[in-house]
This record gives sequence, C-alpha cells and structure tokens, in this order.
Amino acid sequence: MEATGESVIANTVLRVTIEEILPSRIVVRSLEGLEGYVLRFDVAWDLSEPTPWLAVGVERHVLVVSICDDGRFVGSFRRVHAELDPWARVDDLVVGNIVECTVARFTEWGAMMRLRPRLYAGWRAPRSEIGAIGDRHRMVIERVEVAWRNVVVTTLREPDPDRTTRAGGL
Repeated sequence: MEATGESVIANTVLRVTIEEILPSRIVVRSLEGLEGYVLRFDVAWDLSEPTPWLAVGVERHVLVVSICDDGRFVGSFRRVHAELDPWARVDDLVVGNIVECTVARFTEWGAMMRLRPRLYAGWRAPRSEIGAIGDRHRMVIERVEVAWRNVVVTTLREPDPDRTTRAGGL
C-alpha cells in the first residue's frame, strides 16, 4: 500500500529521498513532502561500516513504522530492502557452531563481536580477555534468539592436548 495524501499511516510504504545523514538517524522526505527519519541502526549498528547505497539525494522505499506526535514518521529501510537485514539469512547460526568474530566495540558487560557485516553477537567477558577493537577470536555460539535478534557467543575452550581422558574411568 503506497501513501499519496498529506498524512501517512503505519505499515505504509513510501518512496523517499534521503536528505541528511546524522550520527543517530537518517532524515528522509517522501515525494509527497512528508518528513520522517530512519534510525541509523536500522541500516548498520557500526557507524564505520560502509553503506554504499545510502547517500544524500538517493531515493529509496521505506516502511512507515510509527508516527511521531509532531507528524513526522519513523521508517525502516530494512523491512523493505531484505538485503539490508542481516537476520534474513541466519540458518548457519546454530548453537554449538564455532565462528570467527572480530571485536567491534566494548560494552559495560563485555563486547559486541562482528560475526559478519551488520550482524553482531554479545560476549560477556572481562575487558582483559577481550583485547582490542579489531582483534579476532574463535568463539562458540551459545544462544540464538531470532525473534529478539540476539546472538550470544562464548570463548572457545580448546581441548588441552596434555590432558587425556580414558573411557571407562581409571
């Protein structure tokens, strides 16, 4: 359903022009003159990641998610453009799988680890274990919650080659 009037309702797809790219949001205007914005994390969590199709003056489709009290709308590119949604293809994220991750940013509880472009996992760990931004780690997927768009990883504990276990006990 496309909007054409001076007002817009939620779940409407609009053709918009990107007017300004701010650190927290992307300001857009519909062809009908309606102003709105898309939160930056709808496109990429990591603001340093390139988003080649996102530039001032470019026209895109946006799904209206909600309407603000001041009449502006909040939209989502990701819900219209599946190629932007890193959660559209997550069949390979299986609990127990070993993955290569890169430290993307620190949090108060650990770090956000980049699994692949625009897809991150949380790692609860002390800062001393995490290392520096850009460090790579082999991790184990501990939990995947697609509905909540949440992945949790934990440190891969390599088996100790000096320690052997005998079947059947001593």
